[in-house]
Amino acid sequence: MIRLRIILITIGCIVVLIGLLYTVSAQILRDSYVEIEEAQMVRNLERVDYAISNYANSLTIKLRDWAEWDDTYNFINNPDGDFIDVNLGDTTLINLEINLIAFTDNDGNVVYSKYVDLSTNSEVASENIMAAIKQSNLSAQSDGRITGVIPAEDNLLILEGLPILQSDGEGPALGTVYFGKFVDKTFVTSIEDLTRLDVTIEQIAQKVVAEKTYTVDEKTSTLIEGYFFLINASGNAIAKISVSYPRTIYAQGQNTIAIFSIISSVTILLFGIVILTVFEILLLRRLLKLSKEVDSISVNNLENTRIKEGTNDELGKLSRTINHLLDEIARAQKKEHDAAQLEMVANEKLKRSLQASENMNKLMVGRELKMAELKEKLAAMEQNKL
Repeated sequence: MIRLRIILITIGCIVVLIGLLYTVSAQILRDSYVEIEEAQMVRNLERVDYAISNYANSLTIKLRDWAEWDDTYNFINNPDGDFIDVNLGDTTLINLEINLIAFTDNDGNVVYSKYVDLSTNSEVASENIMAAIKQSNLSAQSDGRITGVIPAEDNLLILEGLPILQSDGEGPALGTVYFGKFVDKTFVTSIEDLTRLDVTIEQIAQKVVAEKTYTVDEKTSTLIEGYFFLINASGNAIAKISVSYPRTIYAQGQNTIAIFSIISSVTILLFGIVILTVFEILLLRRLLKLSKEVDSISVNNLENTRIKEGTNDELGKLSRTINHLLDEIARAQKKEHDAAQLEMVANEKLKRSLQASENMNKLMVGRELKMAELKEKLAAMEQNKL
């Protein structure tokens, strides 16, 4: 019975230990992989944000050649068709990979603007775009640079502007020259090619006050998404930029948890088998043997019945204690047997004494009866004589 109890207790402990280990380790490992996954998503969002900012910076680099150029400076002073015909053809914008080029004077009046649809490589009217630029109220930075993303033509326009100076960088500035690039499919594709990520840019029509933070959204067990907002000068979000990709790190974590759980479970199971085996060899088997030897003890033959004492451990001490107890019982039985023998002898003597007394009593009674009979006879004889 004790063997079954120990086996059941050991199995129960193994099951509880496996369940506890799986629960704790799975939670810790899962949280760790989620943290790694979220940190990677934040880094990817930063890469996308940097790629967009870097694109704006690259526009500024291209724009500086136009802003600090004597021909542009002279064009603002004296707008003529030669500068436009030579420098501002459709191919110029196509080669620069921009949708818009515009020149304004210091009062913000448009000197010249040109808008080319890069999907069709054809010129489109630019009045609405220039109106949107004017309404955006973008302010110049300390170096005179104007930068930002504004809504225009139901789309988003990356806008860069620099003051118009002479080729040596001297002024005074006569106005501002702008480059504009629409956030279209071509632009998104270029960002995706640069970052190797799946990028989505959604324009936000309504006014939403937001902060420039990177947010991670675990949408499903297989797909993770992160996003951040493009903020305009008024602090309103004008676009939501999202990045999504499969949760490979999470899947790897799940596989790792599964493998770890299997290995741990097998290890604990083997450990439990080893423990049961050790129990079986060192305790259970010896207890069973001891139990059989105790069961085989004959009360009528205690002098010749003893238990093998074995090693000098607790079971060995128990065996010696049992043997000592058997010795005491055997001595007690011997004393009892001797006392019984003495009692039998005494009883036999008493029986003989009683028998002798009884015989003596019978003899005495017989004598008394004979004496009485004799006395009666003598009395009768004397009576007859009279």
